[in-house]
Amino acid sequence: MNHTTSVGEAVVRTLEENGIEMSFGIPGMHTLELYRGLSNSRIRHVVPRHEQACAFMADGYARASGKPAACFIITGAGLTNAATGIAQATADSSPMVVISSVGSTSDLSMQRARLHELKAQSAMMAPLVAWSHTLLSGSNLPIVVARAFGTFSANRPQPVHIEIPLDVLKEEYKAELDIPRKMPIGGPNPDAIDQAVELLRAAQSPVIVVGGGARHAADEVAELAERLGAPVVSSVAGSGILPDSHPLCLGATLPMQQTCDLIAGSDLALVVGTQLAECDHWKPRIPLDGKIVRVDIDEAMLTGDYGGDVLLKCDAQLALRALLDAGFKCSDGHRRDVDARVRHLRDAIHASIVDERPAHMKIIEGIRQALPNNGILVGDMTQVAYTANMMFPAYLPRTIIHPSGYGTLGFALPAAIGACLADVDRPVVALIGDGGLQFTIQDLATAADLGLPLPIVLYNNQAYAEIRDGMRRNAIAEIGVDLQNPDFQKLADSYGCGYQRARTVADLVSAIEDALKGSSPTVIEVCDGIE
Repeated sequence: MNHTTSVGEAVVRTLEENGIEMSFGIPGMHTLELYRGLSNSRIRHVVPRHEQACAFMADGYARASGKPAACFIITGAGLTNAATGIAQATADSSPMVVISSVGSTSDLSMQRARLHELKAQSAMMAPLVAWSHTLLSGSNLPIVVARAFGTFSANRPQPVHIEIPLDVLKEEYKAELDIPRKMPIGGPNPDAIDQAVELLRAAQSPVIVVGGGARHAADEVAELAERLGAPVVSSVAGSGILPDSHPLCLGATLPMQQTCDLIAGSDLALVVGTQLAECDHWKPRIPLDGKIVRVDIDEAMLTGDYGGDVLLKCDAQLALRALLDAGFKCSDGHRRDVDARVRHLRDAIHASIVDERPAHMKIIEGIRQALPNNGILVGDMTQVAYTANMMFPAYLPRTIIHPSGYGTLGFALPAAIGACLADVDRPVVALIGDGGLQFTIQDLATAADLGLPLPIVLYNNQAYAEIRDGMRRNAIAEIGVDLQNPDFQKLADSYGCGYQRARTVADLVSAIEDALKGSSPTVIEVCDGIE
């Protein structure tokens, strides 16, 4: 008997032909045809313990690799579970392909109380993703998938969602699987480049601010900064674009007053591939009071709060290459002065943070000692990770991952799993608080199943401490912020994970190094009293 190909199987084949190598999902009765396709596919499939973790893992995978993964999600309940992780990826510009089932075409919007039914599933998803589509005919599959991947390559990379009715998933697929189409990326407007060059030539004290949209343009950022003699500040997503060891690097220190003073004193800011989001600076406004040249692939960023005197809507690498063609060259004296100023600011920032947050800095020191320069630190919404965003030395792009834009607790563990799967040769450390870990703790089982050598540095202050401190500052009674925690050693044991307690920096370094050599995750518990 000849086997016919279902639309569900064709979906998997089409994703594979478009370069998808990894998928995440929990099998359900509504997505069986997708799993029929996976059984004959080169796409690796990982099963988390909750659909929210599907999206977090795909997010971590994308941030570490720069490539999208797929999520296979059931109708209704599965999709609402995944929604928080999808929204996080949208906020932080992580590409992923979310394939979900939906009720049969004859049941759409009919409210017949079918299993997992939502009144308007596509309407729920539309504001959470860059693009959402209901595939009503298998013959449209190649066009729809091409449009989805075009969103990644020609626009700000964010999740896309394709929902497929149950009857369509089961239909025989009769169309041809088209060759993947790559969307061309447009170059910068020559007139705008000329205007930007004119402003840059006139600037006496320029500064460069880079974000995640410039991660693939690290060489161009470094060369332009050196030619201009311009300090480089980054968003959290832009950490490592200019290595921490570079004399012009100020890192992701926008929250620090010293960095804001530097920006306020500059006469021009070149802002490349960043939203200038609140979570990157935690101030009412960054003092961008001089001229602004802004480069972004997303026109919403170009026309946002800060605007710009010259706006370049294009890929960051193409824009920076065009600017480099102008042949800038600052004087040796200017460069020496700027290097000295950056060094002084870095020293002042470091001293103030060590004084204010000594325990955080000891934990950061321990992780940095144990983690190779190409290793990845995945942080959660926890105070020590906020400090690490500014103070953890990053030497390569994509080595600090944090849920900055949406600020989701529980992100770090599943995102770290995704980062591990992106490249087995790059070690990964998760940094998470005692409150955040318990949002997604069940995925310790996933990490154990996969045999991942993942150190999970658990910062245990027995509280939602950031919220507690906010209550204290605002003279509000401390309600709901103190935690009665479980025995994390017993929990780790029950999931098949290792456990260590680090009381000193040396303990932490040793524990991380041991965990990275192992074949299972290790929970490493540290407290405020670390020595």
